[in-house]
Amino acid sequence: MKTVRMLIAAAAACLATGSLAQAEDPQLRKEVEAVYAKWDALVAKGDLKGLIAMLDPSYVSTDTQGKVTNYEETKKFMASIFKTTKDGRMKSTVNQVQAQSHEVVAWMTMKVSFKMKKGDKWVPMTFTGRFAETLKRIDGRWKFVASQELPRE
Repeated sequence: MKTVRMLIAAAAACLATGSLAQAEDPQLRKEVEAVYAKWDALVAKGDLKGLIAMLDPSYVSTDTQGKVTNYEETKKFMASIFKTTKDGRMKSTVNQVQAQSHEVVAWMTMKVSFKMKKGDKWVPMTFTGRFAETLKRIDGRWKFVASQELPRE
């Protein structure tokens, strides 16, 4: 019985390793990188409507503390950020792309710089974060449907 369990465990490990080790599709990576380049450009323009248009209404995000934020809450949060910041810049780096059945998971790193209003001064701020994000092609365009903030290294 112990041998059977070991064989089942070994088979499961082989299946899992095979699915995790799938090669990236270079064309898919280019498409995903283009989505993030568009996002970065919209941040630089301060285009809140454009950014929100890239989110699907089913969008949810989860931070490292497990707090889940839905689409409506995300829109309100983004609007509040845009009211108290200026000169936003973002550099997104796609680290890995994995195709799922009808969606894509992208592991990415973002480096953000901006100025935040503190009293009567604008104070430079920076943020670096890592995320696993799910994108889905909807009506011919990639939309963000989920974002999971990853722990900082």
